[in-house]
Amino acid sequence: MQVPHVPLTSPVLSGSVWHIQIPHMLSRGGDEEVTTAPLSAPEVPAQALTFDEARDRLRIGRSTLFRIVAAGELPSVKIGRSRRFLAEDVDAYLRGLREA
Repeated sequence: MQVPHVPLTSPVLSGSVWHIQIPHMLSRGGDEEVTTAPLSAPEVPAQALTFDEARDRLRIGRSTLFRIVAAGELPSVKIGRSRRFLAEDVDAYLRGLREA
């Protein structure tokens, strides 16, 4: 049995709840409104910066960033031969300099 294509009305966002009107052909009789669960924003992953991206963000030279990392002042992780920095750690480092 083939189900006929019936266009739905455009969803309407009210606050964080979507309201969708379903035509009577798909409902149990008469048009009915379906309300979905509230929407939540997806979890945003932390941004990993490369060595050069972190250096550019800090506006410092390579040797200065090497010195900061070697001193343990800025956390980083090593992935293979590459080093990665969390953007939030770089920002926290800058804020720490500002407060000092």
